[in-house]
Amino acid sequence: TGTVRCTTNLSLGSLDSESWTLAIRVNGYYHRNEATDNEIITVSRLLTGFITGGGHVINELPAGQYAGTTGRKTNYGFNVKPNKSGRNLQGKVNVIVRSGGRVYQIKSTAIDALTSIPFGSNDVNAGKAQFTAKANITDVTDPNNPFLVPNLPGNLQFVMIMTDKGEPGRDDTIGFTLWNGSQLVFSSRWDGTKTIEQQLAGGNLQVR
Repeated sequence: TGTVRCTTNLSLGSLDSESWTLAIRVNGYYHRNEATDNEIITVSRLLTGFITGGGHVINELPAGQYAGTTGRKTNYGFNVKPNKSGRNLQGKVNVIVRSGGRVYQIKSTAIDALTSIPFGSNDVNAGKAQFTAKANITDVTDPNNPFLVPNLPGNLQFVMIMTDKGEPGRDDTIGFTLWNGSQLVFSSRWDGTKTIEQQLAGGNLQVR
């Protein structure tokens, strides 16, 4: 048993936000380097007209062909905002799902729509947003040999819903759904007819 600490700088450069997938490997001591250990960290500038977040939920009522295993983490990192002209959206979403001993990564490929009510602009003082995009799902169980999940086409339909209840984020809620046409591929928390939001187990959301 031991404790290891690593300090690094994560530079945004000219970007407004970025997400990194973090793995654990300690040369000479810890060689697992398995995707089940991975986390996502998101760094964002302070902006308005923007949704961003990073963290994880614990699977409670997962559903779908590739439903997360109950009690395991589902990690997420995302950032989405209009471009300078305000006519198009830019950004991405990254979700890591642990299911049946495998690890899957859902990544957006093309943004369809974003609707949002910024935090602080309504009577209940909570920001709400819904994001839809095309997405792919990749098996990343072996970090050195990722592959697209067989029998699932690209351009799956991905939907993310969220509520920002202010800082430090412990009361924020989020939900993820991935569809292949009418087939449910993944839901983070399913009530029998739809995905419902659940409270974060770690991390933060911002709808600004």
